[in-house]
Amino acid sequence: MIAGQLVMSAGLLVLCLLPAITPVWLVAVLPMPVSLGGAPSVTAMTGLLLAGVPAERAGLAPAC
Repeated sequence: MIAGQLVMSAGLLVLCLLPAITPVWLVAVLPMPVSLGGAPSVTAMTGLLLAGVPAERAGLAPAC
């Protein structure tokens, strides 16, 4: 989970530092590390957060 967050953070940092003259193809390719790192880490964090919610509030947890 930590590795996924690091990959996602590095990808976002690179995207933030792109100059305005960056080619479109590069801007289209660079979000890939963000999605590859975010997919496993965000799903794991969501599972951990929802596992800590009491059963009687389970229907309300995703809305909070």
